[in-house]
Amino acid sequence: MVQYLEQQVNQARELGIEQGKKPKALIIELMGKDLRLYNENTLAGNIVEQVGGELLLPNESSTGYEELITLNPDVLFIVIIESDYKNADKVVARLYNNPALQSLKSVKNRSIKILPLYAVYSPGIRVKDGIQIIVDGLYPELAKEGPYEKLVTGN
Repeated sequence: MVQYLEQQVNQARELGIEQGKKPKALIIELMGKDLRLYNENTLAGNIVEQVGGELLLPNESSTGYEELITLNPDVLFIVIIESDYKNADKVVARLYNNPALQSLKSVKNRSIKILPLYAVYSPGIRVKDGIQIIVDGLYPELAKEGPYEKLVTGN
């Protein structure tokens, strides 16, 4: 298992280096008009950095929509809890349809991805799911279809 995880992380990092690509990402939880950030001190933030992505606001714990627009991430990961899985499409659609967010690269490129909480918070064996979702979001060319395809794509 550990060897598989290391291989997955290294493959993503190498692809980014080969392509000269360091996708900018934010990992957020929607908290009304505020956004809770998963920073470099969280497993999710650390995964982004380890696979070669650039974690925006790596030392912050929250932000707002205005700063989100200014940062303009390539990929936006939305962390959701289990009770919201059935509404994942609605959560993503709300962001895609928000007129104020239409200038975001992550909106224009349809790269808002759902990240289930279980995959990045005390995940144990499920850490592989968190790594896969983040790698697929940052490097779609490496994406593999799997049991979480619908959650990952938000489609």
